[in-house]
Parts: sequence; structure tokens; C-alpha cells
Amino acid sequence: MLRSCTASVLTRDRYTGLPNAQTGIRIATMGDSDRQLAGSAIDAANQAVAAAIRAERARAGLKQTDLANLSGLSINTIQRLESGERELKLSQLFAITTALKIDARAFIDQAQAAMRK
Repeated sequence: MLRSCTASVLTRDRYTGLPNAQTGIRIATMGDSDRQLAGSAIDAANQAVAAAIRAERARAGLKQTDLANLSGLSINTIQRLESGERELKLSQLFAITTALKIDARAFIDQAQAAMRK
């Protein structure tokens, strides 16, 4: 459930709580049920990204250590990304897709398709 107060000129997105481009006199905040919904969406996204990294790494015939060396990321980071424990940063996305020689947009499309299943 969203709650409002009148101290700000920003409107926040209902699901993420991030500022919208719109301006107004109310700021929306997320209630517990909205936080749970946003949290489950983030968890689903992390799992989809994890599956996509594992699938692309396997397709390339690489071990996690190989991907870590090629991408410049630590083995711990690769392991946590592939397990869904860590959210993928944009810089990590580019490092991984460059190492795997795949298009970043195609990688994101693959992860989004996995989320829809």
C-alpha cells in the first residue's frame, strides 16, 4: 500500500520507489507489501541473470575461473553473480559480455525471456 506525504516535489515509482521524471507535490513511499513485491521482482531478475551467465559461460566452454580471468572480475564475483546472490552492475555486464563475445542487449533479452517463463 502506498502512503503519501506533502514535503517533496518528487513522485516515486510505485514498484521501485525511484524518482519519476514527473513532478508534483506528493512523494509516494512503499508499504511492506510493495517492498515484498519489489524484492521478489529483484530476486527473479537476479536469478534470470544468473541463469543467463551460466548458460553463456557453458556455451563458450569456459570455467568460472576462465570467465573471471577474461572479464577482469574476481572468481568470487562470478560465483556470486551465477548463484543470484549479487546484483549485476552495468560495468560487470559489459565485462562479462565482452569476455563471452556476446552482445549485451542479447544477453539482457535472454535474461528477460527467462523471467517470463
